[in-house]
Amino acid sequence: MKGDITDAHEDVTYGLYDHAGDADQDLGRDTGNGWDLVAENIESVSFTYTLDDGTMTATPTNLKRIRAVDIALIARTANRDANYPLNSGYRTHSLAATVQVRNLGP
Repeated sequence: MKGDITDAHEDVTYGLYDHAGDADQDLGRDTGNGWDLVAENIESVSFTYTLDDGTMTATPTNLKRIRAVDIALIARTANRDANYPLNSGYRTHSLAATVQVRNLGP
């Protein structure tokens, strides 16, 4: 329903889980029906929220005050590189993005 924020599948949770049972962490999303794979071999993901007064928090209590979301993740190669001395032989890549939130607030 237009304007209603409690429709099914509108609450989305992102997190790390083991999709293939191979002990490698993967990024998934859950809309209430269990995890769906987004990306494999993700070492970490974090979300930091910028509020309307400029403060930043990892756990916002009033969603209407969110103005931006900083997303950071670290991905790694699926296979070890015997010639790479760091990270137990896994090459990693860091990604970061800021999403300006336009549909929340007054």
